[in-house]
Amino acid sequence: MRRRDFIRGTGIAAASLALTRPSMGANAPVAGNEIVLGQSATVTGPLGRQIVTLNSGIQLALDEANRLGGVHKRQVRLVTLDDGLEPRRAVANYKALLTDHKASALFACVGTATVAAGAELLRESGAPMFGGYAVTDFVRERTSGPCYYVRAGFGREIEVIAQQLATIGTRRIALVHLANPGVEELKELFRARLAAQKLEAGVMVGIANDGANADEVAGKLAEFAPQAIILFIGSPLCAALMERLLKTKLRPTYYGASIVAGDQVAKMLKGQAKGLVVTQVVSNPWHTHDTTAREFRRLSEAAGALVSYSAYEGYITTRLMLEALKRAGPEAAGPKLHAAIRALKTSLAGMDFDFSGASNTGSRFAELVQVAADGRFVR
Repeated sequence: MRRRDFIRGTGIAAASLALTRPSMGANAPVAGNEIVLGQSATVTGPLGRQIVTLNSGIQLALDEANRLGGVHKRQVRLVTLDDGLEPRRAVANYKALLTDHKASALFACVGTATVAAGAELLRESGAPMFGGYAVTDFVRERTSGPCYYVRAGFGREIEVIAQQLATIGTRRIALVHLANPGVEELKELFRARLAAQKLEAGVMVGIANDGANADEVAGKLAEFAPQAIILFIGSPLCAALMERLLKTKLRPTYYGASIVAGDQVAKMLKGQAKGLVVTQVVSNPWHTHDTTAREFRRLSEAAGALVSYSAYEGYITTRLMLEALKRAGPEAAGPKLHAAIRALKTSLAGMDFDFSGASNTGSRFAELVQVAADGRFVR
């Protein structure tokens, strides 16, 4: 399926579900003693574990903000509805969050097809979506207006990986991606970024969400014998595939996208996660001199939560959302909140964020971090 046809189809699905225009919530001024952020996400499946970790960082930031008085004397609360990465469920969730829960904004929603399906509903509602996760670059472009993305796009991540492969002279390259709708865009990005470094992929193979064809995928990779395997899949699938390849003679370097939680993969493989490098789209949460990282670690320790890149991303994304709510004023909603986000240009955690230009993606930060066999990150 061509990518424009896929997007058109999801837009039709969204329109068919949006039977009534959302009332209140998005366009009405914030009322009462709280501000609601609505999240539709998967908390199960190939990305579920990482989203739970992401949300732990979100909650750290919200709890601290609320302890200090909230935003304009209102408490900020996150409401999460599970969509299983299914577009129809996501659109129904968006509608429920805006109408029933009176969310001022959708926040940290997950998935390419799900966000694409809900874009028209968001435009009608006037509500912004901020901090989307695992959304491809093409859908980011198509959802410009209602949606704003904090983390660098997949194209930027692939660019960083391609530059590394060219530098060290790697030529035999494979890509493993989820066998989901919309994957053609990812493959196009992959080809273009590799071609810019005079590289190409010998194998591109899709793995099912439930890993049902993991043996088949491992067999194709072993037959091709790549020097490097790039993984755009969730952590459980990454671990399952690496475990199978450990039984062969193949010993490639694995390059995981930021949706791969390296520490989780290492834990699943029980110390056998050798040769794994992951792109990170936030700075090092263990940085000793950065005040944001220190504060995040302090809050994590107080809450008994583990420090991780995923949780730190949730924390940073929430800090930015809270800043936009503050700048929007006490009756932040609709146009005022959009205007505050579009004017947001700041530095946090050693990174620059800018939503004031033509792009609806605030950051280009991406760096490669090696994962040790015990799960530690080595820069």
